[in-house]
Amino acid sequence: MLQAAAGVSAGSGARNGSAGLLSYSATTTKNGFAIALQAQSGDFTPVSSFVPAVEQFSSAVVAWSRQITHQLSLTLSEQISNYADQGAIKQTALAFTQQLGVWTMTGSYGIGSSPATAQTPAQHTQSLSVSFIRTLPSRSNTTLSEAVNVQTGPGAASGVEINSSALSPMDSSYNAVLQTKPGGGIEGGGWVNLASQYGTLQLYGSPGSTLSQIGGELDGAIVSTSKGTFFTQSVPDAYALVVTGVPKAPVYYSGMYVGATTRNGAMVVPFLQSNFANNISVSNGGLPLDQILVGAGSGNVAPSYHNGALVEDRVVTVHAIVGKVMFQEGNNRIPPMYGDARLELAQLHYDSPIDDEGRVYFQNVPPGRYDLRITVPGKTCTTAVDIPAFSSVVYKMGTVACKI
Repeated sequence: MLQAAAGVSAGSGARNGSAGLLSYSATTTKNGFAIALQAQSGDFTPVSSFVPAVEQFSSAVVAWSRQITHQLSLTLSEQISNYADQGAIKQTALAFTQQLGVWTMTGSYGIGSSPATAQTPAQHTQSLSVSFIRTLPSRSNTTLSEAVNVQTGPGAASGVEINSSALSPMDSSYNAVLQTKPGGGIEGGGWVNLASQYGTLQLYGSPGSTLSQIGGELDGAIVSTSKGTFFTQSVPDAYALVVTGVPKAPVYYSGMYVGATTRNGAMVVPFLQSNFANNISVSNGGLPLDQILVGAGSGNVAPSYHNGALVEDRVVTVHAIVGKVMFQEGNNRIPPMYGDARLELAQLHYDSPIDDEGRVYFQNVPPGRYDLRITVPGKTCTTAVDIPAFSSVVYKMGTVACKI
């Protein structure tokens, strides 16, 4: 069985140049396969379908709760749902929460009733559930919890569940369940959510006598701009295209790490809120020692709905020259403290301050024979220095003495 759905719309183009966006979603289960595509250029007009409600009903909930101690609380609730065709369904529940060291114990006792229908007799049910939950140590971007659950009553299933929750859409997570079957026996299930900046793949197997299924889902988007075409996670609202010109530059959204630039020196951040200030930043941390960020490194962008904003933070490769300069007066060498040093060759010049020991630092100087001009208040000296071609991060030119 193959099902497909598509929605296409056109608009005025992205705020920082024309761009196209294609979102895709593929789902497979043991009962079939489905794929959905959404494409837009510029402003987006949503295309959707729905199934209208087929039954009218009204529902009312009355609840009472009380904090007995700082570790114990009680809740009593009454819910009545009145269906036009079936009549009233009532559910009364008493629940409590108790902290027991690292565990949180929750329990509930419920009584329910439903009227007879043409297919089923009237039903009166009772259920009892007790759960123990604790948070386990985990890495910084995920939270890990463990739950032990014991139930009795219609459709009850007792078991153990471990759940990993990702704090960032770029982090993977998982869930694992081992429980008893209502009719006897043991069954397992769960899911794993494999997230990356290129898309999200979810594989799942849901336990249950009537809900059992094994399948998967792939979600993502393809963004095409004048800067290139990018595979990314789904774009629910708006996105930013970050361009640095070098790969592996760390990118952050509102202080949260969301990935690094790819081989073409760019990446898409797909989680932006349209028409709001979204902070995008690029960090020097993680870059090789010979590369530095040129520019603010952080800024706010506010693209319109399903449009993108361009964020350019240029990263350059550094070739540094370090050394010392001295005034030579007879046999004495005196550091020109807090003066200025300049390398000059034709129309080129490169400047460096001089510290109290005579140390200087020049950056990205092409090879050649330069005039080194050393200046302090009331005194100037010039001498020639040769700067060779070098591929290392730093070239040490040693100590250069200038006779005055």
